[in-house]
Amino acid sequence: MNLKKMFKMFGLVAAFTSLSMVALAETRYSDVTKLAKYLYEITYVDYDYEEYASLSPVSRARMDFGCTSVRNGRFYGRNFDFLYNETPEYVIHVQAKDGRFASVGVAYPFTAKFYEDMGREEYTALPWSTIDGINENGVGINVNICPVRDLTLHISSGGTHPENTKYPSLNISAVVRYVLDNAKSAKHAIKLLQERNIVNDVADHEDFSRNGYGLHFMINDYKDCFIVEWRDDKIYYTKDDRIMTNFFNTLDEYTPHASGIERYDIMQEYYDMGRSMDGMTELMKKAMYSYAYDSRTNPPRFSDLGLGYNHKFRLDITNEVVASNAKVRQYLIDYVTNARVRRNEPNIWHTVSTSIYDLQNLILRLYVQEDYSRCYEFSIR
Repeated sequence: MNLKKMFKMFGLVAAFTSLSMVALAETRYSDVTKLAKYLYEITYVDYDYEEYASLSPVSRARMDFGCTSVRNGRFYGRNFDFLYNETPEYVIHVQAKDGRFASVGVAYPFTAKFYEDMGREEYTALPWSTIDGINENGVGINVNICPVRDLTLHISSGGTHPENTKYPSLNISAVVRYVLDNAKSAKHAIKLLQERNIVNDVADHEDFSRNGYGLHFMINDYKDCFIVEWRDDKIYYTKDDRIMTNFFNTLDEYTPHASGIERYDIMQEYYDMGRSMDGMTELMKKAMYSYAYDSRTNPPRFSDLGLGYNHKFRLDITNEVVASNAKVRQYLIDYVTNARVRRNEPNIWHTVSTSIYDLQNLILRLYVQEDYSRCYEFSIR
């Protein structure tokens, strides 16, 4: 199935607001270099937060992706899980300028466009689609989704501090970029976020909010590791919780639609493997998403599949339903057994990329498309 048709079918095609040529001129970047199929490299010389704010909320939407992140000492691993599709991925370099720190990371354009269709407006939005990265101070950060349908409130339309003008507004989808640009340490990143009115205008867009997903973040450096989340318009964070998948770490228990539970358990069980670049690579391989479709996976990764309203059973499938209903469990096992893992097959996911960061030596090692036979290395220095 054609990728564009598939994304339209699920209502996920993102559109960009028309920007004036004056605004577009604010963003300056290098020519794009192709590194491999689906992988490109780009360097940004300049961009502007106000220009980003002028983009359509749809262009800032992070759809329902998965992901696993782990920090062990100076090594930091991250799997980015999404649809098995043709959309390109970018290694994004940002040069230091006027107090902005240099950084390197991975950006994914959530536009359902092929590389050949990427234009000036898409590249204007790309810095804000950075999904994981590290800056010159050794501060690393990534964004994962977490289901918010079980909460009374994630972030209201006015933001976390709507009446307090001393807190400048920052869209939650710009948090990765903001931390990379400004944080001197992981602790400093927490302070920066506490002093911002965090808004979430993508939550009102039906393509995003109907799925009930919010965003949470792992922020770390060589000394500290935090998981940052927002609930009831308040910032919460854990310290020294060094594993994050797709449920709220700051809650005492799983919510009914918590996802990534099995991946979290895998990371806990094999955590000590991640004490080197090679070891962290092997650790992240254990959680790659295509294993969810392997009927031999034990235990089955039920929380990665089938949660939400199911028309066949006419009920809302939660983790509790899966645990207590044998027919539902068998239904999910049958789905996994019969799933066709191929590109552009609706609902088939895989690990688009695995990023391994050395927080001390400022190195990114990248694997793409679940191919661990070849890696690409990048450095800020």
